[in-house]
Amino acid sequence: MGLELAFCISPESHAGEFTCLICHCLIDLNATSTQPCSHAFCTSCIEPWLKMHQRCPTCNEDLSHSGAVGPLSQNEKLAYRVLRRIKVRCPFQDDCDWTGDYGDLQAHMTNDEHFISMFGKSAGPEGAVAQEKKSGDPTAPPKPQNTKQGNHHGVSVTYKEQGDARFQANNYVEAQDLYSKALNIFTLQPSLKSTSDGLYTSILANRAAARMMLRDFAGLISDCNEVLKIDKNYIKAAIRKNKALTEMGKFEEACAAIREFAAEATSPAIRDAVAAEVKRAEGLRSGWQQGQEQFRQKDFGRAKNSFNVLMRNTSAPKVVIASARSDLGLGLVDSATRLVLQVNRRHATPESLECGGIAMLLSGEFDKAMEYFKEAARMDPELESNKQELRRCRTMRDCMADARRKVFERDFAKAVELYEGVKAAYAELPRQSPLYATLHVEAAGAKLRMKDFAGCLKDCATCLYAKDDCATAWVYKAKALHGLGREEEALEDLRPLMSSWGAGHAAVRDAYEKAEFEVKKKNRTDYYKLFGLPTVCSEMEIKKQYKVKALELHPDKIVERTEAEQKKATAVFQLLGEGLEILTDPQKRALYDEGYDKEAIEERVAAANRAAHSQNHHRHHR
Repeated sequence: MGLELAFCISPESHAGEFTCLICHCLIDLNATSTQPCSHAFCTSCIEPWLKMHQRCPTCNEDLSHSGAVGPLSQNEKLAYRVLRRIKVRCPFQDDCDWTGDYGDLQAHMTNDEHFISMFGKSAGPEGAVAQEKKSGDPTAPPKPQNTKQGNHHGVSVTYKEQGDARFQANNYVEAQDLYSKALNIFTLQPSLKSTSDGLYTSILANRAAARMMLRDFAGLISDCNEVLKIDKNYIKAAIRKNKALTEMGKFEEACAAIREFAAEATSPAIRDAVAAEVKRAEGLRSGWQQGQEQFRQKDFGRAKNSFNVLMRNTSAPKVVIASARSDLGLGLVDSATRLVLQVNRRHATPESLECGGIAMLLSGEFDKAMEYFKEAARMDPELESNKQELRRCRTMRDCMADARRKVFERDFAKAVELYEGVKAAYAELPRQSPLYATLHVEAAGAKLRMKDFAGCLKDCATCLYAKDDCATAWVYKAKALHGLGREEEALEDLRPLMSSWGAGHAAVRDAYEKAEFEVKKKNRTDYYKLFGLPTVCSEMEIKKQYKVKALELHPDKIVERTEAEQKKATAVFQLLGEGLEILTDPQKRALYDEGYDKEAIEERVAAANRAAHSQNHHRHHR
């Protein structure tokens, strides 16, 4: 809801375009405009309308599409500037002669000069005291101060109504300021509290509601306590106070406060109405205690579940950080980082910064972790756990840097020793954390170069348990299996990856092709062994040995053997012919010596012939 048109002094032709069709007031400065029809409405008016109707209240334009409504200050910047220049008078028109721009109205109403113009003193108890001292007799009781019309009650009501309008428009800061001005009138005129028929407590309660939206929980509790001193049955104040205490993570205090309210309530109906809030407070306290105990026992999975249940009922930073610490215990760094950012966006605490540092540490980002720990130490130099994490971070960072330097220097044994030192520095390193995977895959790389294939396989398996999509670990594992002569196993490990993410990763794809090549190489016929010759034999030696083997294994020479023996001899005789063809052809023999089998050799020779034919055809036509 905006400003009543009665306070507008600009011509109707100017202000009429900015009248909300729903509440028939001048739209508030946080107004919403529609697209493409460009009609403007109070935000607090149009939002309930759109829940029932997806059309413009003025022209019935369809507003169901994305971007159909938005802030006037962004969608219609010129119109927004014109709105701010509309001339208005002060809502306190009986006591204040101010007129000016609509955009300056809020500043005027919350300005001390406005208050002094009506009451002759500044808006606060310190202003009242200072004014009395000016009178020359500081011991004299304060003299009643009147407005121009002598209506303190009416002015406070006007402030409250303006505050209510700002609250409905979701302008909680402005609402809080206006409620505070209204309450200052009661400071200047204390006798109003007893004659205002609950106006004072109503304004206090409304300011508490605004402070709830602004998450000013300390101020909210102060207001609620003041309300409950006046009216111990004011149930809204008790419930708001309880919610504020739970949002601050003070679960014991919340339970005690709501129980005390229920015990002192004079009406059974009030006690029944607050029973659900008592149960909620006790449930939160019990859930917090349970989660804390599970965390102390390092049962991080159950602790996370307990804290997540709490987070459905409260967004207290203490609970969010406890859930993040449980995630870190499980090695779920991404989830923990999101929770830490959720707290830090509102208000960073030493505990949230420490938790963020641990998340960066477990990600292997030591420099960022150091920044978090140092900022936490700046905010709370006495936080002992943060000091320990800072020292551990330095140790791990230095050890990792030394280990990587040793790998570069090819001192792999020393590198492995340093990696083990990093593991020892963080004995409880979560197995699913990125740092755990990084430590083991880098150690696996050093062991692979030392030809410690068994140790490499062990570290790769540990890494893949933590991070099953670590391409480097899969590649190292395949190489270690090749080193142990287990080519088939390497191929079987990599085959499932090629049907998922591995096909798009160059290193994994190369490792798969290498494994496939090695399996074929291992299973191909060893022609040199078949001929009984060394790999460095000449073509003449191959032909001579072929004649000897052919006479020995020719099927016509086998007459007194079984049928199975004859089939075997026939197959070997055919292999002799293949071997002669390949080993006496320089191109094919070169490919065979590289490790290619018969099928691959034929494919490559055919490809080479096609390329040569294409080149000759091109030259001929030139």
